[in-house]
Amino acid sequence: MRRLLLIALAGLACGHGLGETPCSDNRECPSPQTCVAGRCASTGFCVGSAACSEDGTCGSGQHCANGCCVPGESGTCTRDADCSAHPKTPVCDVARRACVACLLARDCGPGKTCTNETCVALPGCNSSRDCLKPTPVCDVQQHACVECLASGDCPSIDKPTCDASHHCVAACAADADCANPTPHCNPQGACVACLQNTDCPAGYVCDPVQYVCLQASATTCSTEKDCASNTAAPHCKPGVNGKPGTCVACVDDTQCAPGET
Repeated sequence: MRRLLLIALAGLACGHGLGETPCSDNRECPSPQTCVAGRCASTGFCVGSAACSEDGTCGSGQHCANGCCVPGESGTCTRDADCSAHPKTPVCDVARRACVACLLARDCGPGKTCTNETCVALPGCNSSRDCLKPTPVCDVQQHACVECLASGDCPSIDKPTCDASHHCVAACAADADCANPTPHCNPQGACVACLQNTDCPAGYVCDPVQYVCLQASATTCSTEKDCASNTAAPHCKPGVNGKPGTCVACVDDTQCAPGET
């Protein structure tokens, strides 16, 4: 009986993690989850450690992750869960082992983009007709006017490449030309977060379309539900010849904003 109880508690503890559903308050999360650091989180028991709501609750050499005290100094991280006690910096920059506000635009929610690891509000839009320079392109997933979505949106010879944060930047020739959070140079001459799965932290894979690290379930799919957490590619394009489907921005014109295909 004691062994069964420990197994049950451990199962609850494993479920006590941040989900992929973004939120701003508890009402946006399915019961019994609550909103923690911008993500819906399950509730459960801490097994072998103290419960917490902030790093100060934990002892020396520990920090608060998903409501439980775990080893690691306050403010350091190897995953987003380690930043859950820091609502203003809920994203882990794995390369610097530091909690930051954002690495990509999708970390910021609708109407914002990520600039220098800070979420910045942008003009709202439903199509590019709603946008003006210097942010003339509408990111219909974020409903925000941005500088670019693809390198074709960048007319300047000096800055011909669109980076992951939707800014026109100088082209790269090698990884040495890039820096965190986009330390790798892709074949199109853009600095990106990853080129292959080994560039990503454990549990993540490199999305070959966006060149960003995502959970595997957010890049391959069999149904639309599998892509729900991927704000840049929320629709499932079925695979062929037995291969899994791919999460994409749209499958047909009805999924695009008016005036776009």
